[in-house]
Amino acid sequence: MNVRIASILALLSLAAMGNAFSQDSTQAGNPPDAPPPQDASPAEKPVIIDSSGVSPYEKGDGMLSLGAGATFDVALFGFADAAFLPTNIWPGIDFSLSYMHFLDGRFAIGGEAGGSFNSTLGERSFFMAPVLFKAAWMFVRMPFEIMPYAGAGISFTSVGLMRHIDPTLKLGTTLFWRANQDASYGIDFNALFIGQFSAKYPANNCLSLFLETGLVAVYHL
Repeated sequence: MNVRIASILALLSLAAMGNAFSQDSTQAGNPPDAPPPQDASPAEKPVIIDSSGVSPYEKGDGMLSLGAGATFDVALFGFADAAFLPTNIWPGIDFSLSYMHFLDGRFAIGGEAGGSFNSTLGERSFFMAPVLFKAAWMFVRMPFEIMPYAGAGISFTSVGLMRHIDPTLKLGTTLFWRANQDASYGIDFNALFIGQFSAKYPANNCLSLFLETGLVAVYHL
């Protein structure tokens, strides 16, 4: 009888030891349903626009720009008197549409057409529509871009009932903020030189200087 009781107690002891060993093994390893361990530092998202000086443009890229702003007649030089004359045009509004085609990552050529509306001190309407060939150079520090440019061409000018075509030179700079890969927004500053020359009336030969500034929206092609 004592032998039987001792045997039963021994079997119970072995079973208890087996359960304890199984629990220790489960706690020591990873549970089968536990999620995979997380990385200490998650991977960074790719940067689309960085702050390097590398130009995002390449040969064949294009820029289609639409601008609008204000224009100011600031100076009038008369060649007959070799002196500056008083201006007689009030500030007005202007608009422009241009396209630039990149020959490499920095240099671009293209054209621009625009117009401006002013009124004179004599209450006459003044309108001019420049059509220009342009060349530009792009300085890049993303997301900002600076584009100085020069343009040359003609302006269709109207003052009251008078109509004429005048040689025109435009020098300016546009400051851009690249919003994304397709669009930029900025502000433009430029000086517009318009010459008026007449062999029939040489006393009227003059050079006008207009300063223009406005907002620009760009679509990158």
